[in-house]
Amino acid sequence: MTKPVINQLGSKGLMLDGDPTMLPDQAFTDCLNVRFNGREIAPYLGNQLTQYYTTDNTQTYQPQALWLIDTVMFDAFSAGSMLLFGLGVSGTDVCIWQQSLAAPDFKKLPITSDENYATGFTLDSLWTSYKSQINNCIMFGTLNAAPLGKQYDWDGFDTLTAWGQQTIIQAGAPVIENRRWTCRKIVSFDNRLLMLATTEESQGGADIPYPTRVRWSGFAQENAFPINWDDTAANRTPEDFAAAVIDGYAGWQDLSSNYQVIDAAANGGTLFIYTERETYTMTPSGNDMAPFVTKLLYSDLGCLDIGCCLNAHGYNYVFTGSDVVKHDSVSWKSIADGAVRDWLSDYVENHNPGMVRLMNFPELSEIWLMLYGTDQDYTGGDYSKTIALTYNYVKGTWSRKTLPYINDVCFCQLPPTAYPTTWDAASVIWDDDAIVWDAGSDKTAQGTMIGACAAGGVYYLNYGATEVRRVYSGSTYTMKQQPLQCYVERRGLTFNTGYREMITETYLNGSGANDINLTVGRADNPDSGYTWEGQTLNLAAQRRSTWRAEGGAHGYRLELSGQGAIPIGINFTVVSTGR
Repeated sequence: MTKPVINQLGSKGLMLDGDPTMLPDQAFTDCLNVRFNGREIAPYLGNQLTQYYTTDNTQTYQPQALWLIDTVMFDAFSAGSMLLFGLGVSGTDVCIWQQSLAAPDFKKLPITSDENYATGFTLDSLWTSYKSQINNCIMFGTLNAAPLGKQYDWDGFDTLTAWGQQTIIQAGAPVIENRRWTCRKIVSFDNRLLMLATTEESQGGADIPYPTRVRWSGFAQENAFPINWDDTAANRTPEDFAAAVIDGYAGWQDLSSNYQVIDAAANGGTLFIYTERETYTMTPSGNDMAPFVTKLLYSDLGCLDIGCCLNAHGYNYVFTGSDVVKHDSVSWKSIADGAVRDWLSDYVENHNPGMVRLMNFPELSEIWLMLYGTDQDYTGGDYSKTIALTYNYVKGTWSRKTLPYINDVCFCQLPPTAYPTTWDAASVIWDDDAIVWDAGSDKTAQGTMIGACAAGGVYYLNYGATEVRRVYSGSTYTMKQQPLQCYVERRGLTFNTGYREMITETYLNGSGANDINLTVGRADNPDSGYTWEGQTLNLAAQRRSTWRAEGGAHGYRLELSGQGAIPIGINFTVVSTGR
């Protein structure tokens, strides 16, 4: 039974599971682009195209669509500037681009071993591609192709140093062979690179899959890739063996699992490796020959896909396919149970690679579970992300935010001040004292979160009072800028179970100067159709409104505009009208 006075509207967040009549009074059954910070409801910011990130040295914007994006601090050619790298399609080839954060210079980088720009990755490998870094060196790879990386002093991308090397004894003499190796993903841990779920060429030339294998390199030196991947280097001459293992021994281990390795995420000094159904830990042993101690930690906690696990705020978060789990080395618990767990399980019931990605937004203290939209051709493999379920790991609340049709995200430095961000063309009076100038972006001195749009370009993901959405119009999809839509909705309010009630008055508590559209709904019962009536209120001038909404169940909806309206509570005056 709902109490007529509901305070701390931001304390429970979005709850999509269960009977709405049994939810806490502060919970909401629908919302979009709002944050629940434990007390108030606050709007998210929108998103905005940032042309600088794909502008070349002639000041021409290139609307290049990128699969993956990532940044490195600098390299030997960047004059100390941070660099943004991207993997994407150019014609019939998959190529790699680079942008400087000192001055616009967006360009393709060569694959130096082939003296061309084509990586050799196939066009259908978007959702099996991965990125990784070690010691300021970046790499991109896919499930069916060996990774390509750029070391600090390389002018382009190339095969990783010593990749695929195995030493055999032939006619009594050591012979170093370069074999075909691919993997599901490469991760960096303990200053080594680790391959997960490998496929390796045998001595006879056959490609053998090892779905539970973790293969590691030697240590990496500063600004360089590891120089040793050869676990058979002991077959070399003593001098060559000593040179190969000078930075540590390479090796591998097959996990004692019946499920393939999916992904891994480090937490402190422990690497958590996730199979489809289990969690293993690898911790440094201090033994050169056997550098890791591996243990089965959880036999009932697995990961759905690459990019579905991360570390945030001292814990690892994992999307299992039917749940979102928070864990450390001691225990794990669901953070979606009772809120969005059932909804998520239904949404990704028939899963394909790439449907879900998980990312951390530390400036908001949130993780975002990014999903494809129901208006996309997801049956045809279009899994670019247009919506995110967001979880505030400080307040423990879920919400939902729109995304500009993105493939990947990363944290990136802001463009140089000589190339300022275009101000959002929102219909806000510039000298309105309720609006703080230049407050329209959640950014820090280090940068902000950006996303690579599948339709081209790179976007700020939490900026301004407008958003760009991919909409279907005139028999085609286009990226359309529009005012940011922010609302919360609650249905299934029953003030006196078994009785009909009439809402005669509402009163909003909160702060802010912008308008709030309040809509009140009535229905004969919680599961029947609702009839809605709306009014425009203002927390600075008009908080009280009168109604004649009579029924066995009620609902309400708050639509927020701008950044100045922060509702904290709502009071209902109700009158009983009978059974």
